[in-house]
Amino acid sequence: ILNAITPIDDSYQNSTGDTVGGDFSVFYTSGKMASQGNYSELYQADTFATEREKIFSPLDRAILYFNYPPTALLLFSPLSKLPYMFAYGLWVILLLTGTGLTIYAFTKNRIITAAALLSPAFLWCINTGQLGFLVTMLMGLGLYMLNRGNKMTAGMLFGLLIIKPHLALALPICMIATKEWRVIFGGIFSASLAMLMSLFIFGPEAWTALATQLTSNVTGHLNANGNIADRIPTIFVTLMHLTDNKTLAAILHSIGALVAIGTTVYIWRNSSDTTARLITLFVVPALISPYYFDYDLTGIGLIFALMMAEASKKEPRKFDLIALTGLWTITIFMLIGKINFVFTGPIFLLALLYYATIRATKSPTAQQSRNP
Repeated sequence: ILNAITPIDDSYQNSTGDTVGGDFSVFYTSGKMASQGNYSELYQADTFATEREKIFSPLDRAILYFNYPPTALLLFSPLSKLPYMFAYGLWVILLLTGTGLTIYAFTKNRIITAAALLSPAFLWCINTGQLGFLVTMLMGLGLYMLNRGNKMTAGMLFGLLIIKPHLALALPICMIATKEWRVIFGGIFSASLAMLMSLFIFGPEAWTALATQLTSNVTGHLNANGNIADRIPTIFVTLMHLTDNKTLAAILHSIGALVAIGTTVYIWRNSSDTTARLITLFVVPALISPYYFDYDLTGIGLIFALMMAEASKKEPRKFDLIALTGLWTITIFMLIGKINFVFTGPIFLLALLYYATIRATKSPTAQQSRNP
């Protein structure tokens, strides 16, 4: 990690030949372009790559694009006004601190919080500067506030996931299933406010450019080679590379998505188990959307922390220990960029969702609903 985040030249290249901060260099470049008013060119792959190479090493082995909605530019534009290494360091420190506070809010245990932050899932986020920390904070704090009865606040936190909307696909399912209308209203309010702010600051041309280029960029990732597929643990990408049959992959992915949605409804209606609910929030979007990268699963570090806290308070059940071991092991593959190693990513996701179902079935809430 230290080698990965230490530049060896003025183009921010590290000793392995990659740009320090990885994907954060994309965020930084997008902020620069937005500040200069280059909204339409921001989503053009060739133009964006050229602008990025003006700041970072042209020897960088990665070809990176900007696939985020203009709402994300509300974060990146201010950061781009700082020197790169200072912006990257500030970004990581703030999000690492916020994630630590989120974990502590659930566990009330400093040692477990520190251990969780050393999870490979979080180390991967430090290395790449990705949004996994921020998503973990918003999703985690949103559920924390919901558990405390602060429903509008919970919804407003959830709504800020408009910066990466496909990561929030499970949220409307969960809130509708439990009839949390105030949460839904709070989410609509904060998401709409963020969109209006982006329209006011960056103009409609940014959104038009996104709509034009997003489909082709995402399609490029879904059709990418095995190295990229190793980082996309979705049913569609896995089956497409195993069978080379897009129609079959799409059909089976759709079936998997329906199963995930049905399981989510069951868990949220029948159990208030926090760990089971968090699993649905972080895992189910990867079973619904065909486009979902490994760093989008960073929130499993929070799930790991919750399970560790439970194990420290009472004797863990056998299936809890198995799940805890598997959870830690799979994050190691995330750290080396192969969470879909040998195309086993969907198996991991489905197994984790099955574990959440077992927890929901065994929870007191579920038992009470069966025995009124």
